[in-house]
Amino acid sequence: MSDLTSIVKAPQDDAPAHEPAPCAQTRQGAVTAALRQMILGGEITAGSRIGEAEMARRLGVSRTPVRLALTALEREGLLTALPRRGFRVRRFRLKDILDAFDVRGTLEGMLCRLLAEDIPDTARLDELEQAIADGEKIIARMPPGIGQARQWFASNDRFHHLLLDAAANRPLAEALHANNRLPLVVVGAVTCNLDQPELAAELMAAANKEHRNILDAVSRGQAGRAEALMREHVYQSRESLRRLLGDPARCRRHPGLPGWQLISPENES
Repeated sequence: MSDLTSIVKAPQDDAPAHEPAPCAQTRQGAVTAALRQMILGGEITAGSRIGEAEMARRLGVSRTPVRLALTALEREGLLTALPRRGFRVRRFRLKDILDAFDVRGTLEGMLCRLLAEDIPDTARLDELEQAIADGEKIIARMPPGIGQARQWFASNDRFHHLLLDAAANRPLAEALHANNRLPLVVVGAVTCNLDQPELAAELMAAANKEHRNILDAVSRGQAGRAEALMREHVYQSRESLRRLLGDPARCRRHPGLPGWQLISPENES
């Protein structure tokens, strides 16, 4: 078991880089992060009941931040409230996650269309170009493996973060953040097959090329093309996840799939 007390005492921002964490420096934010980590890491399993008093004792905090954290995780969709009985860890259908990918593709496609209609300034375009160039360097200079994948995921996340930041569209950002709270939907949660490093490197290179094509369309003001390219980009991640979750043994070998234990097989409700 992880040292949960230390997690609470030293708040961690486990949200994606593009997501603001308004509570990250508070006790409630630390408790929320700790509980989320326990659920997505499989320490608290799908279907388990979580009681406020029991969890407060387990984390070594008062009941108030636990109560607020549980309510926050219910809003995120990880928990279901039980009448007078606390909360239960939600189990997701694979269809729920794939549908969320479809929503993400629609929202990020809209984001790219808006950027192409109002092209960002040169400084922002240069930042996006640098994120793509960093990804290319990682693929070219590092041997295939988990180290390469982790560094590339960071550059991938930065590219998507910069796109969202450039749009400065709060409702769109909030919709994306809410949708991406579901397990495995966030940018970079799954891109390729890490138990086949050479194939992983090829797929990361392909994704990086898609980034370049998206940026090219945005910088040329090609709104329809930019939207279509981003939607296809997200769809490829969706399909990678669909194939991966069809083989639980492969999921267990992946160090970067938080929350896969919450997904039910396709034939379960």
